Amino acid sequence: MRSNHARLSSIAAISTLLAGVCLDPAEAQNGAVKTVFENYNLVGTFAFDCSKPAGPDNYYFVHRLVDPDHAQRDRMGGAIKRDYVFLIDQALAVSPRRVAIGGRRVDGSRKGEPIIEICRVEPNRILTELQTISGAKVIADGRFNGQPVGWSNRCGVAPARAAQPRAGAPVVPPQAKGAGCRTEKFAFDVALSQGTTANVVSTGGAVCVHTVAPFHPDQVQFTGSEIVKQASNGTFEQTGAFAFKYQPRPGFRGMDEYAIRVCGHTNQRAGCAVVTFRANVR
Repeated sequence: MRSNHARLSSIAAISTLLAGVCLDPAEAQNGAVKTVFENYNLVGTFAFDCSKPAGPDNYYFVHRLVDPDHAQRDRMGGAIKRDYVFLIDQALAVSPRRVAIGGRRVDGSRKGEPIIEICRVEPNRILTELQTISGAKVIADGRFNGQPVGWSNRCGVAPARAAQPRAGAPVVPPQAKGAGCRTEKFAFDVALSQGTTANVVSTGGAVCVHTVAPFHPDQVQFTGSEIVKQASNGTFEQTGAFAFKYQPRPGFRGMDEYAIRVCGHTNQRAGCAVVTFRANVR
């Protein structure tokens, strides 16, 4: 835990970055990180494009509360690739649309270095206007190396369902009358790294669409997903961050199998679970 003096010094440094804004460091230190994050709706998963998987050109930023005085940001550079962990121990409400946060990298690149950010917050999106690492400006006026940083958009999740014993479940979109694919109910747990097998029936070679989301998005957050096993008798592709499509080979009848890996976390732990789809094509 950082000393009280170090926390006040960091908050004072935030104040010097805000031209025309006067903040009282002692008053700021008394404001819990939890309060600011909840008031500005900063807890959740954000990405440049939520319809695409996490990758080097489409980072996912996962914000979660550790305790009332700390929040954590994970930057995901892939479904299971975490670039760094940013532990936040200061958060100041600067204006109705701006917040300032401070803390240190505790894992990944530039580990141990202090970071200060000023962010513009709008409904369901965030823009980093300024960032310093170890006192040096990395982002200024919303630009990194002269290029716009861009907004990070909140990634939507399915509405919470009734209480379930596991931390993940399929979300099957409505299908047209007479559609020929059915997926039996299944559950998996990313935090405990417990996977499952889902039975699928495709009648007449119909396309099967699979989309996964947490049962309880207020308790479990998914950070990424990817294909880990391709179908042997058809095509299996990822169509969104947590959406997949299986198309049996024309004329094929019999059993096929394909699998995905879903990663996520609760406030206590993180992990990944493999979901294997066993398709009976009739």
